[in-house]
Amino acid sequence: MPTLRSIGKSCLAYAYTWSGASHFIADTRSASIPFIAGYHRVVEDFDGSKKSTIPSMLISRAMLERHIEWLAKRFAFVSLDEIAHHLEADRPFRRPVTAITFDDGYSDVYYHAYPLLQRKGIPAAVFVVTSLIGTGRPQIFDRFYRMLQLLQKCGMPLAGTLSAALRDNGFDAGPLEPVRASDEEPFKLMTIALNGFPQQQIAAALASLEARVPLPEGELPR
Repeated sequence: MPTLRSIGKSCLAYAYTWSGASHFIADTRSASIPFIAGYHRVVEDFDGSKKSTIPSMLISRAMLERHIEWLAKRFAFVSLDEIAHHLEADRPFRRPVTAITFDDGYSDVYYHAYPLLQRKGIPAAVFVVTSLIGTGRPQIFDRFYRMLQLLQKCGMPLAGTLSAALRDNGFDAGPLEPVRASDEEPFKLMTIALNGFPQQQIAAALASLEARVPLPEGELPR
């Protein structure tokens, strides 16, 4: 299972990857370097979905198709296995190649991305959180983000409430002490917490918060 710290970083990393993609391609030396396009969730309605989940993890099906069309003009699509074989053999690629990946195993990848990839004949890798398979439980960072949104809606101070939950479980809330007023926003505070605390501490604090302010039933069905 990916660590919460790596998840927090990946929420920002893909935005930087895409923003610098054109510069990357313009560098002729990059022809032998595979370009990995990483995604998390593929949704039909981006504006609707971003209201209750982490916006930076979303891409609409229509935008994904635009990405694929953009990539197809500049790269040859290959699988991760093909990239691995080239790297292991230290064989350079004759032309620029790209691979598509989806992290975390969201079902909307199956519903919205898979038909598109199948129709276009494009390979992709899907990384799943094996401990969640068959359980119906949401990702812990989805629960975390939605809880912070709910606390904000209730008018509760995010950093202070989270700090109290950590201390109630016997943990030091030190990394949250320098939080500024501008960081009192669900995504910003979640990123600070993911980079400052081990997963088990976040999970314990989240369980305490959910006991006090439970998420509405059916809040995270997908």
